[in-house]
Amino acid sequence: MIRAEHHLTPAIQPKQARSQARLERILDSAELVFAREGYENASIAQIMSGAHSSVGIFYQRFRSKDDLFEALVTRFTQQSIETVDALLAAENQTRKSASNTIARVIPILVEVYRQKRGLLRAILLRASVDPKIHALAHRAEQHIEESLERLLLPKETRSTQKHGLFRLGYQMLRSTLNTITLFDVPQRAGLNLDDPGLGPQLTEAFRRILAIEPSPARRRTKRVRIKHPQERRRT
Repeated sequence: MIRAEHHLTPAIQPKQARSQARLERILDSAELVFAREGYENASIAQIMSGAHSSVGIFYQRFRSKDDLFEALVTRFTQQSIETVDALLAAENQTRKSASNTIARVIPILVEVYRQKRGLLRAILLRASVDPKIHALAHRAEQHIEESLERLLLPKETRSTQKHGLFRLGYQMLRSTLNTITLFDVPQRAGLNLDDPGLGPQLTEAFRRILAIEPSPARRRTKRVRIKHPQERRRT
């Protein structure tokens, strides 16, 4: 009797791994090109050159630049959700006050906008004309908003008024960051993504809307660095 072996399955995996690695290279290159050139000016040739691959390979995976951008935004929004979930889970475990949580979370969100401003600008502009991109961006924003509210306002202490104030504060935060990202202004108001005071200003504004007093002893927020796509490939 011939014993069944399971050696055939692993033989397929290297090919799948190579295929996934190629896809990640394409998405990494696309992120760089879309961030630098914007959606309209980005070309498939530029993207595939950066991925060290051919245009023919592109059309084996994607039907169009729209499909590629949707795949990139899907990856980015999923990574954003996972990053925020991990951050808020850590905050929940330490049982910090709402004031300390706000002081920790908002500067990190500002840092994400700062480091990903080009890609976020491309996403925001494309979302205004592409329903699929709008839905992906909205899903991520809604998830982050609801997760942060659950942490800051536990269900047993949440009221209609507090819910309304939280939504007002979060909309202020999101609209400010989106506006600065889209237009890289208004500098005359002292607001830009490179201003180290932007995080503290938005933190204070958010606290005031929610009527939350700053904690007596505030620790300095650790600066978070998001790896560049090319750095991720080298590690």
